[in-house]
Amino acid sequence: QASEQRNQTLGQKNNNPINLKAFEKWDGMTGKDEFGHAQFDSLDSGIRAALVNLRTHQLRNPEETLRQYMRIFKTAKGDYQAEFIAKALNILPDAKLKDTVVSDILIPLSRIESKIVLTPEQIDTVRKKYNFDWR
Repeated sequence: QASEQRNQTLGQKNNNPINLKAFEKWDGMTGKDEFGHAQFDSLDSGIRAALVNLRTHQLRNPEETLRQYMRIFKTAKGDYQAEFIAKALNILPDAKLKDTVVSDILIPLSRIESKIVLTPEQIDTVRKKYNFDWR
């Protein structure tokens, strides 16, 4: 079990699929790791925080492109991540955030950020659990 935990990514250990920093107190947040990433009581709580974070950014910056967002989110690897996500979603990296679906972005973003493989069904379950009526 100890070796299994050593092989986990930070996101997996923290139930934090996109490695959100603990800049604010998220619902279900139990603390933060030594790098300042939020730690969650469950993967559902981490998914919820990721969805809220992505949706809030999308609403505040609708004209921003996926590439611009990823450069802010992951400064050093932003272009690479934008291209990875765009390819996974069959869109262009320069698609505007207002034209993207937040829950769709979360799936490849969590895979590249933390090696957590999420499914649309998992995200829908979290959306229903927390009464999110948006995608």
